[in-house]
Amino acid sequence: EARLKAEEEARLKAEEEALQRKIAKYEDEKFDLLADIKKFAVSDSDLDIIELGELFLKFEELKPSADGKVKWYDERIIAYENLRNFVFASDNFAQFFEEQNIKRLNDYQNKIENLKNYLVEKLKVIKVFVATNLGSDEISKAINLAKSIEEVINKSDLDKLERIKLRVEGWLILNISNEVESTKESESGDSVSEEKVDEEVNRKAEQEAKLKAESKNVKKANSDVEVNSEVISGKYLDVGYVIVEGKKMDFLDYAAEDRMSLIGRNVTIVGYVSYFYEWDPNKVWGFRFDTYVSAGEEGQTRAKYMTKPRLTVLVRAIQPDDLGKNLSAMRKSNYKMLVKSTNGEALVRFSGKANVFSNTGDLYIETNMMEVLDYK
Repeated sequence: EARLKAEEEARLKAEEEALQRKIAKYEDEKFDLLADIKKFAVSDSDLDIIELGELFLKFEELKPSADGKVKWYDERIIAYENLRNFVFASDNFAQFFEEQNIKRLNDYQNKIENLKNYLVEKLKVIKVFVATNLGSDEISKAINLAKSIEEVINKSDLDKLERIKLRVEGWLILNISNEVESTKESESGDSVSEEKVDEEVNRKAEQEAKLKAESKNVKKANSDVEVNSEVISGKYLDVGYVIVEGKKMDFLDYAAEDRMSLIGRNVTIVGYVSYFYEWDPNKVWGFRFDTYVSAGEEGQTRAKYMTKPRLTVLVRAIQPDDLGKNLSAMRKSNYKMLVKSTNGEALVRFSGKANVFSNTGDLYIETNMMEVLDYK
């Protein structure tokens, strides 16, 4: 009896493992397969379109469970297999699907190659920035960004390459003049010209000489509570925090401060984006994203992005600072980072001036550019 029980358990385990492998395969191919069926159906298809429509509709009606935990249940698996078997009975479709897979693979590899080329070119620009700003606090972010690029540049992880590209775009807009046009050239396959690099070297060298002359003997007061740019960092799942004029505190302490006393003060918020919405461009100058940020909590295994208090950040074009800048490029960079970091998908940083809304008295900070510190 014990042997029979063990055999039955082994059989059930093997069946469950086989089912999970099948589900993993279906989940991996579903998006491409359904898209290819739609393309093939409008071509000179040899499929019975009415029967195809019925099978397609049946599968589409069977959605994953409401809580999202069970994506594939028996009825949905059967509906998918009926559709799958029907289309693959056509040799023409089987060949079409294989050709599309080859094209997708080539497109994927080309995208990775283009991203790597882009990052290689921008790494040169970042290194020029560091070289012409030695001794300045400005180079901390540049150095960290360069290291991040070097970590992923030899890997073929499309997601990581795209994320580091977003960080690079945001940094370039804020730190390198005329780099937006250079970015467009790099994306189209052209490299950064030597003339542009030389111009940047000369411009930054001049600027740095002036800055050094002005700030050589300036020292920070209250160094025991000051937080330098290297400390303003973190890893995904770390608890967020706030820095007010160099003093670090948690979200609750910041929210409890006298709001009027914070107006005009330099504030950095590090945390997780709960949600955001974009204003109608006809009602604002440039762009504006109202963004809500949470700290998460200690010991979190996934980002708790709706914890209270939620702090308000206005990511917007700021006058007069952004006059003459490419506001479209700034909006695009911020939008992409917000989309990819919303719902706690990344640990982010916002640095700007504190203020209060005139109609409600609620506290917010405003900044023209956010930064992603670490993705999920």
